[in-house]
Amino acid sequence: MEQETGWLTPSEQRARRAFVGVHQKLPGRLARALQSCGNLSIADYVVLVALTDTPGGLRHFQDLANTVQWERSRMSHHLRRMAKRDLVAQEDCPKGR
Repeated sequence: MEQETGWLTPSEQRARRAFVGVHQKLPGRLARALQSCGNLSIADYVVLVALTDTPGGLRHFQDLANTVQWERSRMSHHLRRMAKRDLVAQEDCPKGR
């Protein structure tokens, strides 16, 4: 039985409960779909999306870390793991960049 909050209308309560349900289920479903379709983690997907947002898929290391809001060490370790799986390639940055 749904309990009334007193500060939301019945319609608002249903919307809130629907949002909470989706919010709870979506990450797990997304993770399973990525894993089954492409053997990707959500972190892999986040990095790949950030790379596809630039021409040629090239991005400076620090810019990529800032874009996905990760610390340098986390980005470094994750890119190393992705490179081992041939998901990304790391290149030396030309001088002056």
